[in-house]
Amino acid sequence: MATRDAASPAGTPRARMAAGIGSTWDVYDTANLESPTMALSFGMGAAPAGRVSLDPEVYAGIEVEARAGGTSPEALINRLLAEHLQQRRIG
Repeated sequence: MATRDAASPAGTPRARMAAGIGSTWDVYDTANLESPTMALSFGMGAAPAGRVSLDPEVYAGIEVEARAGGTSPEALINRLLAEHLQQRRIG
C-alpha cells in the first residue's frame, strides 16, 4: 500500500509496487483538475533481477517439473536453490 512520507515532495504517495500506486490514485478525485489531459508518470525504483544462463536441456527439465508441480520454472528454481543453500548452511 502507499503511505505518505515527510520526505516525499508535497506529500505525494510513496508506494513500493505498481499496485500500490494504482490503489492510491484510485482514491483521488481527478474530476476537478485544471487540465484533464495532464500527463502523469511514475518511476519504479526496483532493483533489476539477476540473470543466469541455463543449459537448454536443464531448463527443459525444469519446465516439465514446474508444470507437473503447478508452478513456474522461476519459482521452482528459486525453491530448489533456496533448499540447496539451506542444506549447505546446516550440513
